[in-house]
Parts: sequence; structure tokens; C-alpha cells
Amino acid sequence: MIRVCAFLILVSTAITGTLSAQMNVQSAPLAPALAPSAIPAPMPEASALLVYADDENAVTVTTPDGAVSAGSIGMEIPEGSTVTTGSSSAELQLAPNGSAIKLAPNTTFRIDALLGNPGAVANAFTLLGGKLRMVATKLAHVAEGYVVSTPTAICGVRGTDFARRYDPATNDDWLCVLDGVVDFHSPDGSRAVSVRGGTFVELDQGFVAKPVPAVWVKNNFKDIQFAKATLPR
Repeated sequence: MIRVCAFLILVSTAITGTLSAQMNVQSAPLAPALAPSAIPAPMPEASALLVYADDENAVTVTTPDGAVSAGSIGMEIPEGSTVTTGSSSAELQLAPNGSAIKLAPNTTFRIDALLGNPGAVANAFTLLGGKLRMVATKLAHVAEGYVVSTPTAICGVRGTDFARRYDPATNDDWLCVLDGVVDFHSPDGSRAVSVRGGTFVELDQGFVAKPVPAVWVKNNFKDIQFAKATLPR
């Protein structure tokens, strides 16, 4: 009888200890949730900012949905938009990339894709008419981080200072590189030339890079000097 009582006491003690342990586990405080400030913020979508215009009212922006609005300093221009400068020049700053783009008067320029946005493999643009200058931020991880197309030729850029002019009425098309290297080729890739700083190509004379005279640069860069945009180093 004594042995049976002792056995029952041991069993009761074991059960009590198990229940106590389970209660302690259940009542233990949960790990605190990750504070909002510790959660990584999503990467902002890439866009272009209008940072300068001689006359904001002369600049128009057509967004991908077809909406047309006058330019305003500080406006965010989304991927897929077309900028028309009219009688004004304009300056764009890519965000968050930092590259600077100068558009001469009477230029029509489309932003086809921007790195950082879904599906974009390059910062891709189309010069539909007019003249531009770009000082592009160097991108080490992309072979051609920038592409500027016209119907007659495509230039692929990693990071450089260059200008491009295209006249849709005559198909007159030239590229001038002040610094860096630009790969310049026909749309089908059958003709190509590497254009280095201090040289230029006039497509009516073929894909041939020639030293650019200082007087030529002076005459053709007068209307594409930057006034406001911050130039990448």
C-alpha cells in the first residue's frame, strides 16, 4: 500500500511539472515584430525630372496614356513619355540615375525605358527629331547602359558626354563624342563604328569617325550647353 501511494505521488508530480512547463512556454512573450523603420523601403521607380526650360509653357509632355500637359520645373516625367520642346530648350535629370540630358529647341524626344523599372535592360531613348546632348553616369555593370535611337542609327553608351542631331525631313544624322566611347551602328547592325572622344560621325558620309574641329563644336553646341542640370562626375 505504501509503495502504491509513493508511485501515485511520483506520477502526480511528473504531470504537474509537465503542465507547468507547457504553461510557461505558452505564456512566454512573442518575439517583437520587425519595426517599420527596419523594413527595407522599395526601390523608387526611375523617371526623368524636368529641371530647366527657357520657357516652360513651350515645352509639352505626352504621357503613355496620351495625356498632354505643359512642362513645369520639377515635374516627374514617366517612362514612355514624349517631350517636345517647341521654341524652348529643356534639361532633364534622370532619377535616381543622375544622368543629364539637354534638349535643343524644336526637339522631340521619347523616353522608352529607364533602368530600375520592370523589364528595362537599358536607359533607352528615341530622338524623333532635333538635337540633344547627354552626360551619362557611368554604369560598370551594364555593357550599354544607354541607347539613343533614330530611324537611321543607334548609339550604345556606357557613360560619356556626347551629342546627337537628327532631321526627319532629310534623314540628316550626326553624332559627336566629347568624352568616352560610343558604339554607333545601323539599325540592322550591318554597319558600325566606335566613336571616341574628340571625334564625330556624319552619316551622310557613312559610318566613319573623324576628328572634330573645335570650330564645329563651337557652332553646333551653342544651343545644348547646360544651364541648370547637375552633371555627373
